Amino acid sequence: MIIVITGRQGSGKSTLMKHMVEKEFYGKIEQVTTRPRRDENDNDYTFVTDAEFKAMEAANQFIEIRRYETTEGVWSYGWKKKNFSDFWYVAIGDPEFWKRIKKKYPDSKCIYLDLDFNTRTMRRPNRIADEWMRREKADDSLYSNFDTDVPGIYTFTGEHSVEEISGKVGELLMSEYMLKHKNDIENGLWTKLGL
Repeated sequence: MIIVITGRQGSGKSTLMKHMVEKEFYGKIEQVTTRPRRDENDNDYTFVTDAEFKAMEAANQFIEIRRYETTEGVWSYGWKKKNFSDFWYVAIGDPEFWKRIKKKYPDSKCIYLDLDFNTRTMRRPNRIADEWMRREKADDSLYSNFDTDVPGIYTFTGEHSVEEISGKVGELLMSEYMLKHKNDIENGLWTKLGL
């Protein structure tokens, strides 16, 4: 199953994903990009050249590709394929990415981090003000019509700790799993398996 973490810039997507992968044992979908590395600690992506990205795309190595027009040119992002049926995997993506993933993998879920502009601006990474505002405008077009009132989207409005969010998501996923496998549980499958 794929869990897409989405939200405007500065909402804490990378921090939440890092916590879920390192502390909660979720798998991480490798994300490949052509954008330049911001600093030596920028390790959320696999950085490749345009030519390398195109070769991977031609080899059908991605489940999804997104391209963004930036002040520095077009940046490509690709999410690498793997077997998503054996584990819970997390990935960061925008609402369009979420919609496409939901079509391809109907059991997928979405965590939407909804923080106000002032909170996100205070958290702002070391980015140039012009780039921040350009991305904010791009986010407006992506998130202004994002329908979060649908099954499979877990919305967290305001500030929450990563422990709080991942804990609540874990509870929701387990509740859904238990309901889906209710008959197996009632028929003693867990006892037979020694669980």
